[in-house]
Parts: sequence; C-alpha cells; structure tokens
Amino acid sequence: MYTYNPNDRIDILKSMFDELREENTFSYTKNVQLVLKFYFLKPVRSYTSREVADVLKISPSSVTRANEVLFRIGALEKTGLGAGIEYFIKNKKNVLKMMERYFIKPYEKSFFMAVDDYRYNAISSNLLSGQYALSEYSDLMPESNIPSFAVYKKTFAPIYNSYISLSIEDPTHFVQVQLYIYDPTILSRGKTIDLF
Repeated sequence: MYTYNPNDRIDILKSMFDELREENTFSYTKNVQLVLKFYFLKPVRSYTSREVADVLKISPSSVTRANEVLFRIGALEKTGLGAGIEYFIKNKKNVLKMMERYFIKPYEKSFFMAVDDYRYNAISSNLLSGQYALSEYSDLMPESNIPSFAVYKKTFAPIYNSYISLSIEDPTHFVQVQLYIYDPTILSRGKTIDLF
C-alpha cells in the first residue's frame, strides 16, 4: 500500500470488493435469460419475484437479482417498494432488439451420442431443440439428420451413467443432447423447447 493512513487502506479494499461484487451480482447469466424468457412468453403485466420464481422453480432471490440486471439494462420497468416491487417488460419488440447482444446459449453443454433403441427411446422422450425445434416452428427442413434434444441435467444423470457403464455393440441412432441448467419443459411449446 502506498498510504500510511489505515482508513485509506480499508476504503481502497472496500471499493475493490464492491466493484467485484457489482460485476458478479449484475452480470447477464443463463438464469437472467430464463427470467427474460418468462417475461417474453407470459402475458404482459406486472409480476413479483415470487410469482416468477414459482413458475420457473428457482429461488426468489435469484429472480430478484435477474430482475435487477434486466432493469439496469433497460429491459424491465419496476413499480412499488420493498417486498412489493413488481416488474414488467417494456415493448417486447424494442427489448428484443436491445437484448440481442446479450443472448447466450440456453444450455450448459452439448454433445453427441451413439445409442441403441432402448436409450434412444429414453432420450427421445425429451423436447426437441436446436435445428429440429426450429424446423417444427418454421416448417423448414433440419440441416442435419441427427435429432437434437433438450434435457434437464438433473434428470439426465441415470441415462448418461448407463451409457458410459455399458458398451453399446450396435448403435442404431446418433443424437445430440443439450444439457439445460433448468427444466426446459417449464416454458416449452408442445414437443419442442420454447419459442424464445
């Protein structure tokens, strides 16, 4: 330190940690994007953090942080005070343009698997995602003949453990699996992931 005043040292450290905390607390993450999806896919009105958390099955504090990130970016407006704060989305078209540079992949990781009929049936019970989901929404042909499925990572462990522990002698299918940090069925549309 370049000062002899111990109070200055505390102030410098405090400001450093405040900056770090600000960056970590108010960064655009997959949870923030999930909350943004909620506002896009649900009817336009004001919502409390608790209401959003109940639908998305994440903690109210996570929703509150996500709401504040979206508010600071300018995607949401808020009304009320304290525990009564409610958030609502501004004009969806304008918010979509404004948020475009923030969007991130909604899944944690993606990989390909060679599977037999039994495992294919287990995986194919999940929602379509990627090019296959796009083809369902837009009637376009998928670019690949490898189906892609959105799988909640908490429910995928048994399938994957079985896959790596048993050798598959004659794989009959190749699939792409996208592991989501949240349950992709929450905001899904039919047999595909959400339109957002």
